[in-house]
Amino acid sequence: MLKNLYDYPELERVELDSGRHYLDSNGKPVPSVTTVLSNTSNASEGIDRWRQRVGDLEADRIIKQSTDIGTAVHEALENYLKKEQWDEFDISLPDQNTSRLIT
Repeated sequence: MLKNLYDYPELERVELDSGRHYLDSNGKPVPSVTTVLSNTSNASEGIDRWRQRVGDLEADRIIKQSTDIGTAVHEALENYLKKEQWDEFDISLPDQNTSRLIT
C-alpha cells in the first residue's frame, strides 16, 4: 500500500500550446513530466523504425493500448492522492487489475 508521506498542495492543471502544465503557488505554469519528456526526447526515429517493422495497424493498436494504460495509471495516482476512488477503470485492459501497478 502506498504511504502518503507528503501534504501535496492542490494544483490547477492547464493546457498550453506547449503541453500540459500545472500552476504553482505564484500562478506560474510548470510543465508536467510528460510535457518535459515529450519536448526533450529524440525518440521519433526509433518509433518510426519500430512502426515500419511491426506495420501501421499493429503500431496503432499498441500505441492506443499503451496510451489507455498510461492515462488510467495517471488518473488512478491522481485520484489516490486526492483520496478519491482510484481502482475502477472504464477501459478494457488485458489485465483489468491495474491497481497492482501502484500498490
